[in-house]
Amino acid sequence: MTWTNPLYDNFSHTTIYVNSIWKTSTSDAYYNATNLSPDTSYELSTRTVDTNGNVNNLWVNQTATTLAVPNSPPNTPSNPYPSLHAPDQSINTDLSWTGGDSDTGDTVTYDVYFGTSTSPLLVFTDQTGTTYDPGTLSYDITYYWQIVATDNHGASTTGPLWDFTTGSAPNGALSGTITSTNDGTGVSGVTVNLISNSTGTVVASTTTDSNGDYLITDQAPGE
Repeated sequence: MTWTNPLYDNFSHTTIYVNSIWKTSTSDAYYNATNLSPDTSYELSTRTVDTNGNVNNLWVNQTATTLAVPNSPPNTPSNPYPSLHAPDQSINTDLSWTGGDSDTGDTVTYDVYFGTSTSPLLVFTDQTGTTYDPGTLSYDITYYWQIVATDNHGASTTGPLWDFTTGSAPNGALSGTITSTNDGTGVSGVTVNLISNSTGTVVASTTTDSNGDYLITDQAPGE
């Protein structure tokens, strides 16, 4: 804040108050307030004192508001697990990443995109954690995934596209994915039966999980 000092000869100094709290006395015609909070109004008050110590009864008051701190978008999602292009991953792999925000006090939520396409589908929105369980995956398949981070001010940051590949199926295991003919998304709750070629009977049965994946294990060769 700045002002014009009185022109009379016995002017000594000006006393400065912020929100009725004394801060300093100065013979200068300015005062730099420090350690203020952003986006906050303050009452600034002054009155003059002469060389005899007489204090002017007239207060000069004004109100000023500090600037709001600009919002920074969330950190770019990083440090993926499985790592980029990781081979031979378990079909029960969970995804994890590092997120956060550089602005103190900001909260961040995450949208998860996951699938077998290089343009993975949105599978979960607005989660606060940095892990995701995609369910039981298929063997020998490359999966793609991506994270979009959004802070409580609406600013968002899209992470890079990551991928990993699951390992080959062990002997006696059969896996796959049931997808919709309309949009290619996995269909959950579909019954999958394994039928013997020799007898025509059902030898094993399971249902697809939330991603449309199924897994049948412990089958003898030739079934």
